[in-house]
Formats: sequence, structure tokens, C-alpha cells
Amino acid sequence: MQASFVRRSAALIYDALLLVAVFFVITAVAVSLNEGEKVSSAGLRFVFLLTAYVFYTWFWLHGGQTLGMRAWRLRLVDANGRAPTWSAVSVRFLVAIGSWTACGLGHVWILIDVHRRAWHDRVSRTFVIYDADHNARSNHPSH
Repeated sequence: MQASFVRRSAALIYDALLLVAVFFVITAVAVSLNEGEKVSSAGLRFVFLLTAYVFYTWFWLHGGQTLGMRAWRLRLVDANGRAPTWSAVSVRFLVAIGSWTACGLGHVWILIDVHRRAWHDRVSRTFVIYDADHNARSNHPSH
């Protein structure tokens, strides 16, 4: 079943909070390494972007779930229900930036799309599904 706008938004907020915490640590380390002097904002933005890329793509490639998606029982799959490829998750990440810089319109698109897909889902040919049984299966003692 395609994931709802509310579940997807909740997972995004959860993941954003985690990333902000990581960004605080990165900033603290950068300021410390720079002996308290001002850190290049362009350099810091690049590090943040790279960190977000690694965060999302690593989780999407390893189980199809970020921590927020796992909490909300969502999973990223390709059109065949399998794990997406590295190229698909990279395209998804890059188009998601555009989805959000367009005032979030790419994400809100979920509300009008017949398959509940955001712009980045459509372009990367991926789907975010609600998978209540997946977490139960992966936490089962026999696994």
C-alpha cells in the first residue's frame, strides 16, 4: 500500500531532527578545529549536503528505511517491490532538493498523485510504501 502524506511527513520530520543534531555536532567540530574562528559557510553547507546525501542513500540502500521511515513503518522500493539501486536513490536525493526548494510543492504533490508519489519518487521510479508487517518480520526472533 502506498504511504500516506501524513506518515511520510512525520518520517521526514523525524529524520530532519536527527540530521539537525548531526549538523550541530559537525558545526561544533568545525568551530573547534578552526580554533573558534568563523567557519566558511559555503564549506559547511557542502559538508551538510554531503552528510544528508550519505545519511539518506545509505539507509535507502540498506533496508530501504531511514530511521524516521522505520519508526513510521515505511519502506522505499522500486517499481518491482525490490530495494532501489544506487543510481535511483542518488537521483531521488537530488530531485528531492528541487522538490523542497519549490516551497515543498514536490512533496505536497503526494496529495494529488494517484499513486501518492512525490516528484522525487516519480523521477527516480521509486515508491514509499506502508509496510506494517516488515518491521514485525525483521524483529522476529527467528530472523
